[in-house]
Amino acid sequence: MIFLVKDNGKVRAFVSENEMKKAGFNKADLSVSDEIYNSNGCYARIIGKDIVVGKTDKEKANEERQEKIAEYKAELAELDRQAGAGRFIRDTSIAYAKKNGMDSGKGYENLVEIENRATEIRDLLTELTA
Repeated sequence: MIFLVKDNGKVRAFVSENEMKKAGFNKADLSVSDEIYNSNGCYARIIGKDIVVGKTDKEKANEERQEKIAEYKAELAELDRQAGAGRFIRDTSIAYAKKNGMDSGKGYENLVEIENRATEIRDLLTELTA
C-alpha cells in the first residue's frame, strides 16, 4: 500500500504506515495499492480538497484529442508529400484543369482523390479544435 498525505498543498507518499508516522502524520488522507500508484506514473496531486492519483478523465480525453490532432496533421503532411504539393497548389491545379477541360486522366483523378481525403481530414480537425 501507498499512504498519501496532504502537506502544505502538496502530496507526500509513504510506502508504510510506520514511515508516515515517523514523518509526523497519524493518518493517511488516501491509501492506494502499489499497482494503482505505479500504473499512473506515481502521479498524485490535490484537486479541490481531494488527492487524485493519476490523470483525470478530462485530462485523459484531452491527451487522446491531442494525439488525434497530431495524427491528422501527419496524415495531411503525407498527402502533401504524395501529391507533391500543398493544399493551395492542389486547389489551383484542380480549378485550372476544370476550367480548361483538362479534368480527366489518372493524374487529375489522383489529385482530386488526395484533395477529397485532405478535405475529410481537415473537417475532422475542425471538429477537434473547435
